[in-house]
Amino acid sequence: SPAIANCLLYKVDVRLQALAAKMGLSYTRYADDMAFSSDELSKSQILRFIDLVSKIIASEGWALNKGKTRVMPQSQQQRLAGLVINSKTNVARKEYDILRSIIYRIQLNGVEAENRENHPNYLEHLYGRIAFVKMTNKARGEKLEGLIESMFGDDKKQPK
Repeated sequence: SPAIANCLLYKVDVRLQALAAKMGLSYTRYADDMAFSSDELSKSQILRFIDLVSKIIASEGWALNKGKTRVMPQSQQQRLAGLVINSKTNVARKEYDILRSIIYRIQLNGVEAENRENHPNYLEHLYGRIAFVKMTNKARGEKLEGLIESMFGDDKKQPK
């Protein structure tokens, strides 16, 4: 949970925040996902920074997951914790399109036919995914909500 991570990583946060400030970067963390942002750093500065971050994390008893460490220039899609964070925070277009497609297929085939992962409460699961979209992009989330709600009357098992 993010609350537990906040307690466990307090010292790491303090040290990384200081390092980031010293190098002119912004530092953000959600649970165990850390992000540093800057307008410009040279390749050598980036490599040095990653090395320092790794050393700080190791000195506090943790390990940096090198497989998840990446540098994302502004020219490419920047993702953190399942969100696109370039100019504004948003759910990836692909995720939105997948949800729209699922809703469309539910209209054609029904809820149970589209429950390919056998969720015990698939419709509620779908509403949860839509709520996640709505948290980051209210208009998109409301559009998805409207699409699914327009299909159902009192019966949440089959579309009208």
